[in-house]
Amino acid sequence: MSTMKQTKDTKSKPTKGSTNRPTKGHATTAERLEALKRYYVNGYSIKILASQYQVTSCTIRNWIRIFEQENPEVAKAMNKKRIPPRCTPSEELSKDDYVALKARIMELEKALDQACLERDVFKTCLEVYSIDEQKKNGH
Repeated sequence: MSTMKQTKDTKSKPTKGSTNRPTKGHATTAERLEALKRYYVNGYSIKILASQYQVTSCTIRNWIRIFEQENPEVAKAMNKKRIPPRCTPSEELSKDDYVALKARIMELEKALDQACLERDVFKTCLEVYSIDEQKKNGH
């Protein structure tokens, strides 16, 4: 009997806050943050992340929910920039994804128009400046 108890007690347990993955299905804080980054920035799907981190899709959703509860402002900004999962045909997009994509396209088109306008202003300024310089130099 004492042998069984001794074996049970001597099993190595990961220390709290350990950076090594203790067992299948448990992710470190760094891994959770990396998964969130991949979700928001790179557009990875929950299903793909669950497979990569060896956890369930429900776990990934919980990480996202907790992040959004603890960082509502950041999460709101991240959701605006979130791209849909890669390799997803457009017909599989939800109505919310479609609306978000349309809004993002409009935002990018507006930014592009602004950049083009600024470029045109700079070009005009350069043309005017070069004409003024040529007049000053007597050319």
